[in-house]
Amino acid sequence: MAASGPTCMPGSTPMRLEGLSERLHELFSLGPVLACEPVHGGYTCQNFRLRTSAGSFFLKQYQNHLRQWVPDIKFAERYFSSHGVPVVLPIKDAFGRTAFWFDNYWYSLFPYVEEAKADPATMSDATVVSLGETLAQIHLSGRDVARRTFQVRWMWDRDAFELEYAELMHALNRRKPLGSVERRMADVLERKAAFVATNTLTPQDFPLSPYHLLHGDFIYTNVFLAPDGRVSQVFDFERVSFGPRAFELARSVLINCCDDGLEERNIRHAQLFLAAYRSKYPMSFEEFVNGMRMFMIDCFHATWLERHYLLHGLTTHMKLFESNARRIETLGSDPVPFCREVWKAPSETKT
Repeated sequence: MAASGPTCMPGSTPMRLEGLSERLHELFSLGPVLACEPVHGGYTCQNFRLRTSAGSFFLKQYQNHLRQWVPDIKFAERYFSSHGVPVVLPIKDAFGRTAFWFDNYWYSLFPYVEEAKADPATMSDATVVSLGETLAQIHLSGRDVARRTFQVRWMWDRDAFELEYAELMHALNRRKPLGSVERRMADVLERKAAFVATNTLTPQDFPLSPYHLLHGDFIYTNVFLAPDGRVSQVFDFERVSFGPRAFELARSVLINCCDDGLEERNIRHAQLFLAAYRSKYPMSFEEFVNGMRMFMIDCFHATWLERHYLLHGLTTHMKLFESNARRIETLGSDPVPFCREVWKAPSETKT
C-alpha cells in the first residue's frame, strides 16, 4: 500500500510524517513533527533530525536486517552506561521502552546532541588520547557480561568471499571499457583474491578470547567531543557483539588515526591512542599483533564496499573504499612492522 500524506524520504525508505507524528505524541507526548531531516553518515540505520514543538530530537530507524538484534543494542546502551561509559541514551516511551515499532521498522528516539564531532584532519592529541582511554573503558566494562545472547563478531570466510567475488568480476566485465573507479576496484579485488587463495587462517586459529563485549564500531564519527577535545558521549551500538578486544583495538587504531594515510602525524596519533588504551587496560604486544593480523585478514576478505558500488549502484561509500584499499596496499598481509612502530611511546619516535 502506498504511503499517504507528507513523507520524509531518506533514500528509499519513506516515512509518513502524519502517522509518525501521531505515534510519537502517543508514546512520548511530543507535539507535532514540524520537520524531518535525514542525517547522513549511517550505514546500518536511517537517521533523522526531528523538529517538534517540544524541541529537536534524533530519530534512529533500524534496518530490518538488525531487527532481531534491537534488544541486544538496547541492552548494550544501558549496560555500558551503567558501567560509566558516557553513552547517549535513548528516551523511554510511555511503556518504559527504549525502542518502538512503526510502519514495519524499529525506532529509537534520542536527545539531539549539539556537541562537536571529531575530524581526523584536525584531530588534537587530547582527542586521540581520550579515544584510546574511552575504548579501554568500554573493553574493561565488557570483560564479564552475564548476558550471552549477543552474536559473536562476524569475520572473514573464504566461501563468502568467493561467492561474491564471482558476481563482482562479472559486473566489472559487463562494464567494459572500465572507468577509473572500476579499474581501481578491479585491481583491489584481484589483490584480495590472490591473498584469499593462499590464506589458510581462520578466526579460530588465533589465541584470543572472543568474549569481550565490543562496541563494534568505535570510530571518530561515533563520538561527540567536549570543548576541551575529550570524548563527552559515545553512540551507535548497532554492531555490538562479542569478540576479541585486540581486533577492535587494531581496527580503531587504523580508522581513528590512519584513515587518511601513514604519515608522521598518523603514526604519532596511533602511538598516542595505543599508549592511552594500554594505560587503562594493559595488553601484550603479541596480543595486539594478533588483533591486527585478524583485522587485516578481514579487510582482504571484505567485499561489501565493492558490492555497494558495482551491484547496487551506490556511490556513498567511495571514501570508505579508498581507506580500505589504502590499508591493503600499505600494510598488506604483514602488519608487524607497522605494529612495532606504533607500539613505541611517542617520545621514542624518530623525527
